[in-house]
Amino acid sequence: MCDEKHEQRINVKFLVKLKKTPTECYKLLKEAYGENSLSRTRVFEWYKRFSEGRESTEDDQRPGRPVSVSTPQTVTKINEIVREDRRMSIRMIAETVNADKETVRNVRNNPKANNYIKNGFQLVKNLKGIRMDNNFKLISLDVVSLFINIPLDMTMDYSYFIFDNTIYKQNFSTPMESPLLLIIADLLMQKLEKTSLLSNSQFLFYYRYVDDLFATVLSSEINSFFDCFNSFHLRLQKPTFSGLLNYFSNHPISQKRGIIFSLIDRALLLSDSKFYQKDLTSIIYLLKMIIP
Repeated sequence: MCDEKHEQRINVKFLVKLKKTPTECYKLLKEAYGENSLSRTRVFEWYKRFSEGRESTEDDQRPGRPVSVSTPQTVTKINEIVREDRRMSIRMIAETVNADKETVRNVRNNPKANNYIKNGFQLVKNLKGIRMDNNFKLISLDVVSLFINIPLDMTMDYSYFIFDNTIYKQNFSTPMESPLLLIIADLLMQKLEKTSLLSNSQFLFYYRYVDDLFATVLSSEINSFFDCFNSFHLRLQKPTFSGLLNYFSNHPISQKRGIIFSLIDRALLLSDSKFYQKDLTSIIYLLKMIIP
């Protein structure tokens, strides 16, 4: 004869098969068992296990130390829990996904798409071990001036700003100093990916940092990929090369030197040593074209 906790785990498994949500499962157990019901955290934990195909209702040994790395799988699980029940505390989510509270806090407060990368070093780490056959081609592109071209008809109803004590209604984008700008830009790019790019092309991998995209596309689908990108909205177009800062611009000379240092750093820190000479030769050739 099973004990009361085991009985509740059996009930959770049954409710999962009935397509009940984690919150609904907890409320039903609370109604049936009162103060003796499983905690919210335990209900969500067992709900997750049964949803992933677990059959056994026997309890496990105490799990090990929570993970402190934001893997794509962990980020996805945390985002799913937050969308399901925004009232769940960071501690409850951390216990459910077996992650430390700092990881959960960062993911919850900074929601990102699953293909998001933090910087070039993370990209290099993610690409290690990936083999690409001749049917795929590498592509890299970004959106032309995304922040000043965000279409309001796809993101917001209205956007206003004040200039010289007069209120103006913007025709497109949001004020550059708006704290919502980065969030809106990222949501717009996620919509572009979900409705157009990722559903119409085959990728070996696909990563994005804000409006910079890096992926592998089948050679036969490159043109259709670009057409799909450019047809999403008239204000969102892709360049094949963004160019470098004009040497005769009024930017401080320190910024112009910084571009050179940045190009060299990227060539040495982000590429394999066998490509150093080739990359540095390309940088010198490029700089000779723009610097008198």
